[in-house]
Amino acid sequence: MLTYDRLLASIPIPLVGGAIAGWIGLIPITLGVITGSLLGCALMFVSLFVVPPET
Repeated sequence: MLTYDRLLASIPIPLVGGAIAGWIGLIPITLGVITGSLLGCALMFVSLFVVPPET
């Protein structure tokens, strides 16, 4: 598996982790989802501009 594929596969992980943390009650669920979304956006940025797909 290429680095690019691993980056794309890992994008939903922070969002799910934030939602689970909010659901369990460590933080408000909205804050967890927002934080997870921002981390997912950062991974998307890295996958598009730092480690672009190879053709």
